[in-house]
Amino acid sequence: MGKRKFYIVLDTETTGDIPHQIAYDVGWVVCDRDGNIYERQHYLVREVFADLRMMATAYYADKFVGYLDRLNDREIVAAPFAHILTAFDHCVEKYGVETLCAYNLNFDLRAMSNTCDWLFENKNWCKYELEHLCIMCAACDVLYGKKYIKMCRANGWETEKGNVKCSAETGYRYISGDLDFQEEHRGADDCEIEAQILAAIFKLHKKFDGTPVGFPYRKVYKRETADTED
Repeated sequence: MGKRKFYIVLDTETTGDIPHQIAYDVGWVVCDRDGNIYERQHYLVREVFADLRMMATAYYADKFVGYLDRLNDREIVAAPFAHILTAFDHCVEKYGVETLCAYNLNFDLRAMSNTCDWLFENKNWCKYELEHLCIMCAACDVLYGKKYIKMCRANGWETEKGNVKCSAETGYRYISGDLDFQEEHRGADDCEIEAQILAAIFKLHKKFDGTPVGFPYRKVYKRETADTED
C-alpha cells in the first residue's frame, strides 16, 4: 500500500475588483483523495477586515455580522496576514503536501498574491513550489457530464445567459443529492465541500486535466450539445 497523499484545498473571500482583489477571509483544509479532512484552518486577514473602507467593497459583505459572531464564538481567528502565511506553510510541512487545490484556483492564487504584494511588496506568498490543481477545471473535464447537465436543467441551476451553472454549490448538490444546499461563501466552509468534489473526481478513476485555465465550463456547454453520452 502506497504512502497516503495529502492535498491542501484553499479558498478566499475578497474585497476589490478583479483582477485586483484582496483577501479578507482565508481558509483551507488538508484532505486525502477520499475527502477525509485532517486539518481545517480559517482566518480573517486583520489588516483588511479592520479596514471598513475596504470591506465596503467586499463580496458577500452582508456576512459581516456573521463573521463578528464567529469571532466571538472563536470559530474563526483574526490574524495578521504574515501569521496566516506561516500557518499555511506549517500545514504544508506537517503533511508533506505537494498539491495546492482550489475550486477556481486562478482566482485564489491571484487574491493571495495581491494581498501579499499589497502588504509586503512581494507576490511570493507561499515558500513552497506546489503542484496546482483547479478543482473546477477537473470537474468540468470529467465530472460534469450529461447527468449533471440534466440535473441542472431540471432544477433551474442556470446562469443569466441560460447556461448550466458550474459552481461549487451546484457541484456539491450533484454529488451529495442535497438539492437545497447553499454555499457558505466563507473560506474553510467552502473548502470542505470542495474537498468532497475533489474526492468525487478521483472516484471516477478517469484521467482528468486540473490545469488552471480560464472558462473551463465551456467544456460542459459543448458537452450539452454533443451527441455522445457519458
